[in-house]
Amino acid sequence: MTISGTRRVAGISLTGPLSRFDPPGFLDDFNEQQRVAWSQFISEAFDAAALGDPDKLDFDGPREQLYNPTRMHVGIDNAITLLKRKRRLNLS
Repeated sequence: MTISGTRRVAGISLTGPLSRFDPPGFLDDFNEQQRVAWSQFISEAFDAAALGDPDKLDFDGPREQLYNPTRMHVGIDNAITLLKRKRRLNLS
């Protein structure tokens, strides 16, 4: 993943939106056109997974906790929500 910038608040990494999804394992056998196609494919998969398919399955509704990191900035509000969940679940 190519990240614009990263900083940490209360142990949670805050990043700007990803500029793109890199190939798995940062393999270098993709040319630029293939890298763009890969990133687009993964981005569309994130969008589809976040939407779900409630027309087929009642429980497959939108997943508000899932977002596309190339489209949404993980800002301080999201970090606070994640931190509260982490503390509530007592995770380290």
